[in-house]
Amino acid sequence: MAIRFGKEYELLIGRATPLKDKIIPKVGGARLISKGTNSVGVPAQDFNSVPANFMVFRDFQITAKIGQTKDQSPVNEITITNISDDSIKRIKKDDTIILRAGYRQTSGDYLQNQSLIEDDQQPNIMVGQVIRVSTAFSGSDKVTSILCGDSVTTKKNSKISKSYGPDTRRLAVLRDLLDLAKTQGVPIGSIRLPEEGSNGLAIINSSFLSGYTAKGNLFDEIDRFCASLEMRAYTALGKLYVEPLKTVSIKDTLLKVSTDSSNTAIVKTPLSKSAVIFTVTPENVKNTIQPMDDNSGTASNANDGVDKTSLKLTTYLDGRISTDRVMRLRGFSELEYNGDYEITSVIHNLDFRGNAWDTEVTLRKL
Repeated sequence: MAIRFGKEYELLIGRATPLKDKIIPKVGGARLISKGTNSVGVPAQDFNSVPANFMVFRDFQITAKIGQTKDQSPVNEITITNISDDSIKRIKKDDTIILRAGYRQTSGDYLQNQSLIEDDQQPNIMVGQVIRVSTAFSGSDKVTSILCGDSVTTKKNSKISKSYGPDTRRLAVLRDLLDLAKTQGVPIGSIRLPEEGSNGLAIINSSFLSGYTAKGNLFDEIDRFCASLEMRAYTALGKLYVEPLKTVSIKDTLLKVSTDSSNTAIVKTPLSKSAVIFTVTPENVKNTIQPMDDNSGTASNANDGVDKTSLKLTTYLDGRISTDRVMRLRGFSELEYNGDYEITSVIHNLDFRGNAWDTEVTLRKL
């Protein structure tokens, strides 16, 4: 890890496996299409894999603005200064790119009470693919800009044409679609189930009377199917998550759901009713907390007397803050700020030789 004033980072770039168009047939394994010749191949590694042939950058000036939201997969930009011409030539479109960053841990670091795994490796800030690379001079410095996104090629090229018979449970179809996404190189984070007794849970546990057919782009189909269940699918750090549209449960329980073998052969995808809770106290917050207008997403008047149901705040850089977690604010003198919040967006801002090394989050109160 490169270290500067307590900052640490690693930038890894390389090609895990040859990327090819994939079509999922009604039966059998993935059919790989390459140069007009069909063949049966082994499922690709997921985008969290780091083969030995990856380039690793640690000691160069980097800047980055990395975003996560539950509504879309943003395009991010990373710049790295004064790397060699040979390294620049090796960075190609569709390469896997992983950015790990954070602060060096010390005995007084507030992160120690967040159940941090003792490891030299910092959390992932970005896991995705290279979209475009360009290099230009800024004075005497040669700055390489890398645009990157989340599993771009896989999401674009993965197709499905598959039918499910009558009496197949909707949950079984969802799990099968997610398992197919996993075979395409996008690992599954979890399926977060609706609350007990809710209409959403009744929908997801119901069965199709006449069966169901999934056809077209696999990830578009996953989005459509989740919408029909009053749920949403999104990617965070290269993993695919599914959760209810309106609520996020924070009960400390896990629900294991078995599937009827007559439905379909399904790999056990993690199912849960709980979200990981990330606690923030006043000493972790940089600057001030901004109340937000729920409808417009803009700052609201802090003295207008309304409930602060949406907030924006900035913490010290921490890659463990992600949209698949719940943030708990406690110990704030503004009592209305204390409580549990859904993390609706995350922006990690990095400047290795500058001042920025922080995480900005937008929250909605649960």
